[in-house]
Amino acid sequence: MKKLGKEKRDILVNRILDGKKAQQKAADQFKTALEAFQEVTKFDGGELEKSQKKLSKELDHAEDRAKKVHDEIESIDHVARDLFKEWEGEIGQMTMAG
Repeated sequence: MKKLGKEKRDILVNRILDGKKAQQKAADQFKTALEAFQEVTKFDGGELEKSQKKLSKELDHAEDRAKKVHDEIESIDHVARDLFKEWEGEIGQMTMAG
């Protein structure tokens, strides 16, 4: 990526910000699912099944968002590891030059 003009540090910062956004979206999705569940408990009978289907969809969306958060974290970890390898190499060069 450096050859394309992107510093790994900048990539790391961007991925951390993306991870934070994905985490917030997942939290919001879980909150929505909880609110829907609370709404469900006020109803009885046939509405319960309808509401259960709605909750199931909310859960699916929440799981998708959680996966995105997980993927963002893995992406952050990958860039961070690359940065540390690069820094270790730079430290080695400094020691040899000194």
